[in-house]
Amino acid sequence: MKHITTILALIFTTISASAMNCEKCAIENVKLIAENLDSLTVELIKDFFCTFDKSCQNNSEYSEWSNEIVFELLDHDAKLFLTVLKAENLETKKMIIKEIETPSHEVDLNRIYKKIESTNYEGTLKKEVLEAVSIATKKNLKMESTGHESNF
Repeated sequence: MKHITTILALIFTTISASAMNCEKCAIENVKLIAENLDSLTVELIKDFFCTFDKSCQNNSEYSEWSNEIVFELLDHDAKLFLTVLKAENLETKKMIIKEIETPSHEVDLNRIYKKIESTNYEGTLKKEVLEAVSIATKKNLKMESTGHESNF
C-alpha cells in the first residue's frame, strides 16, 4: 500500500509540474512547432496546445501564428493532431476547434478537410474537427459571395 501511495504521489507531482511549466500565449512553443513540422512528437504538440488560453486573444502575434500552426499541424499529421487533442481538457479542445473555424490566413480548407477525412482515426473528435473545417469553408464562401475581402 505504501508503494501505491508513493507512485500516486509521484504521478500527481509530475502532472502538477507539467501544468506549472505551461506558459500561456508562449510564442516560443509556436516557433518550436514551426521549426519541427517534419519531426512532430506528442510532447511538442501537447506543449503547443498547452499555450492556448482566452487571454491570448489580445496578443496578435501569438494569435495569428498559432492559428496558422494549427492548420500546418493538420496538414502535416492530422492523425497525431487528433490523438493529442483528444487527451486535452474540454476547454482547450473548444479553443482549438474555434481556431479551426476561424482561420486568420489563407489556407486550402478543402485539402485540410480531405487529409482529416482520410486519416485512420475514428471517433467523435474527428467529426468535430471536420465540422469546424466545414464552418470555416462556409464563412469563406459567404465572404466571397458578399464581395468582402477574405483572408483565405
